[in-house]
Amino acid sequence: RRALERCEFVVVQEAFATTATCAYADLLLPATTWGEKVGTVTNSERRISRVRQAVPAPSATRHDWSAVTDFAQRLEALLPSRSTAPLFPYALDTDAGAEAIWNEHRESTRGRDLDITGLSWAMLDAEGPQQWPLPEGRSSGRARLYEDGVFPTPDGRARFYDAAYQPVAEAREPRYPFALNTGRLRDQWHGMSRTGTLGRLFGHAPEPVVQMHPQDMARREIRDGELVQVASKRGAIVLPAQGSTDIGLGQSFIAMHWGEEALSGRSHSGERLAGVNALSNPVFCPESKQPELKHAAVKIVKADLPWSLLAMAWLPGDRVLAVQTALRALMPRFAFASCVPFGS
Repeated sequence: RRALERCEFVVVQEAFATTATCAYADLLLPATTWGEKVGTVTNSERRISRVRQAVPAPSATRHDWSAVTDFAQRLEALLPSRSTAPLFPYALDTDAGAEAIWNEHRESTRGRDLDITGLSWAMLDAEGPQQWPLPEGRSSGRARLYEDGVFPTPDGRARFYDAAYQPVAEAREPRYPFALNTGRLRDQWHGMSRTGTLGRLFGHAPEPVVQMHPQDMARREIRDGELVQVASKRGAIVLPAQGSTDIGLGQSFIAMHWGEEALSGRSHSGERLAGVNALSNPVFCPESKQPELKHAAVKIVKADLPWSLLAMAWLPGDRVLAVQTALRALMPRFAFASCVPFGS
């Protein structure tokens, strides 16, 4: 958030105008969603499939590659003239443009372990999904890799990585006695830009909560549904507590999906509070660069708020997002606020 606030000009390419990032956009480019796109997709079996448009895209939207290519072509026109061929010679609004970009990607795989130089959109259309590698000169991909014992290393031998055990970067301590874990909910996806617009998907987990073992709650005289403050060395958020025997003693869990779209508030010092990432540790693995989002040391105490209010409203389906967006603007004024849809 701080980085976006410091940017001179922010361009956001997005299919949903209700995401938190859109609030920082100086220029918002409407993009197509997966059901409106053309191209290919590769699954974890290394199988490449053609993607065809299932429904027409809204007239104002652009495919990601088309918008980026348009920007690149306009920028290239402003640069000093060069004798080389155009760097982005793609048609902007046709399937041919998407195929040309894919062909460029295909050529970049030549001679590598994922070589697909023998593959084409025409082959995918005629023969269906294909597995890589499928180098030029072959008619089909390889179903199982490395059966011949040859690996893509200089000497052809496999490499084993002996990783020594490393403890968590932030151990629990008396002031922060709980280990906070973050993870997924069954019916939500990432930042909930799509799933968070459907009330029926909140039936499994209707609101942001911190889950704790019932014994930990009893020792602290915290009741189910009571507001608590969860604080780490980096920040604090307020949300209801929920007892669960799925959570171990000394452990706690907050779903990763709850960002400022659904959960907000302000601390006693006036600092704006956001979702679970206000608590998480930015330390990352030096090899993979993966941050340690799965563990943070936190303390959990009752939130002493002077009053509370619960409001519900049945709204026409075409008004829900507009009302929710308007309410989000009010949420940071309070020490704790949450706004989620519900329905069937």
